Amino acid sequence: MRRTHRLAAVLVHFAGVLSILWLALAPAQAQNPPVYPSPRLLTIFPPGGKVGSTVEVTIGGLDLEEATDLYFSHPGFKAARVRDPDPNKQGQFVANKFNVTIAPETPIGIHDVRVIGKYGISNPRAFVVGDLVEVAEKEPNNDVPQAQKVDLNTTINGAVNPNTDVDYFSFAGKQGQRVVVSCQASSIDSRLDPQVQLFVAGNPHPIASNRRYQHRDAVLDAILPTDSEYLVRVVQHTHLVGGPEYFYRLSV
Repeated sequence: MRRTHRLAAVLVHFAGVLSILWLALAPAQAQNPPVYPSPRLLTIFPPGGKVGSTVEVTIGGLDLEEATDLYFSHPGFKAARVRDPDPNKQGQFVANKFNVTIAPETPIGIHDVRVIGKYGISNPRAFVVGDLVEVAEKEPNNDVPQAQKVDLNTTINGAVNPNTDVDYFSFAGKQGQRVVVSCQASSIDSRLDPQVQLFVAGNPHPIASNRRYQHRDAVLDAILPTDSEYLVRVVQHTHLVGGPEYFYRLSV
């Protein structure tokens, strides 16, 4: 009988030890669940295009392997994968590049785009349809002598990358002409906090400056004081951050 009681006591003690170990390990197991791929679209560049045109875009993000299509929130878009022009690659597709055709009837404004790939469909990102001439920012344009020349009524797709990047653009203006400069950032899912300034060429003091007109978009409105070349300067406020996710659409 004593042996039976001792065996029962040992079993109870052993069960208690196992319970304590299970309770100790359970939180660790709960904190480290299996991680499955989840497609995340972080950037699409350029982040927009002119209505009625076709634009080549590059996507960036996480778990976007074998991206085969782009899904838009409006039927006026059609995406096609870009083939490598190298004849030695026998028409292979270029990873993460698409030609996006924007139908003439597509509404002007911001639309959603998602990526379809190996691991499913991604989160949405903004894609803008505009009605102005569109150009890409061309580096180097980090100083006044390197300013990229643009015409009025142009949209420039650019990025502050790296954080110390400064982008200059120049245009010819007439005395009394009203010029509105708009820099879309937060409204198109960019992380940029832009500061936009307008200068008369040769004068270091801005005639107009704006930041956070609405959220992290900037807009400045100026009457030009003289016939001259004018400079638009775009920077990330405080220069602390920058990169591919710090893109913008600047309309002059």
